[in-house]
Amino acid sequence: MKVLIITEGYFPGNNYGGPPVSINNLCRLLKDKADFFIITKDHDFKNRKRYDNITDGWNKSPEASILYCNDSKYNYNTFVDSIIKISPDFIYLQSIFQSCVLPVLFAAKKYNIKVLLAPRGELCSGAFKKKYKKIPYIYFIKCLHLNKNVIFQSTSDEETDGIKKYFSNNRIVSLNNVPTLTKIRKDYSIKKTGEAKFVFVSRIVWKKNLLFALQVINRVNDGSLQFDIYGSIEEPQYWEECLKIINNFNNKIKINYCGVCKHDDIPIILSSYDALFFPTFSENYGHIIAESLSVGLPIIISDQTPWSNINSTKGGWAIPLKDEDMYLKAVESIIGCSSTEMRYRVEDSIAFFRKFTNIDLLRDDYLKSFSSLK
Repeated sequence: MKVLIITEGYFPGNNYGGPPVSINNLCRLLKDKADFFIITKDHDFKNRKRYDNITDGWNKSPEASILYCNDSKYNYNTFVDSIIKISPDFIYLQSIFQSCVLPVLFAAKKYNIKVLLAPRGELCSGAFKKKYKKIPYIYFIKCLHLNKNVIFQSTSDEETDGIKKYFSNNRIVSLNNVPTLTKIRKDYSIKKTGEAKFVFVSRIVWKKNLLFALQVINRVNDGSLQFDIYGSIEEPQYWEECLKIINNFNNKIKINYCGVCKHDDIPIILSSYDALFFPTFSENYGHIIAESLSVGLPIIISDQTPWSNINSTKGGWAIPLKDEDMYLKAVESIIGCSSTEMRYRVEDSIAFFRKFTNIDLLRDDYLKSFSSLK
């Protein structure tokens, strides 16, 4: 089986968020069952510098063959040339709004190739901003019947509803993202009552809701708290709003902006904290949530992700965004947590992740769905 993946961002980039993680994990999981070819840009998001240690033409990695293109070559002609040479069983897209989508859909229509399209939460209500641009774009796709060969991938009920709202006649397959697996575990024995370290790891954009997290933390009166922020600043004006709050924190609350971290370093980074604080407006999956739970890090998240059942365990909280007081109680609960209590939270986090993630079943689901696209 040959799968052609076309996406704006892939590794070694660090600023494209979850899609490169999803792609890499999938290719690793199925590398013995499929040949993966990835066409992507040769630079990171908002960084024009070409990646080091890549060559012209196809680059071989353990999980895929990768073609890195400069912006002028990342176009219809390159996509068509690769389709002709590779003869893929189907094309796999990681967005509905990336610049590659329309050229790929035109090519797929011309050569009658099926397209598996993963919107990655873009059609969920919590992520659907700038409707005045997006709705005409979707209308354009449908008017030209460019969605004729498209099968959508959904990772949650909310995402399925979003897809049906705009593409009611297209087939939808339900496939969870493939998580990053690690053997690293959080050390609960060092937790001190009355102190806590929280972490936020994500792109700094409105959708991820860092400002709300800062507003909650600003209300904490008791205990000592550290909040570290990792991620690329994609919306500078939004970050300026965050800084206004950060600059007014009291001495008991320490806020650090730690820049962008490499994906391979994330498990070790997460394991050094007491909770992930991530009140996102919407996630179709949430790799950082999965990675936190996998190392035993409790989570404080919104109820707009597939991980809301965490409320039935001691592994964390999934809270409606309208209930700021409940977020404050969750933060204060982590601060007041002893090492013994943290042990139970760590164990429940890992157990919940394992229950939620059945790798063997996920592998079979992907193979069945991929085979149906041939």
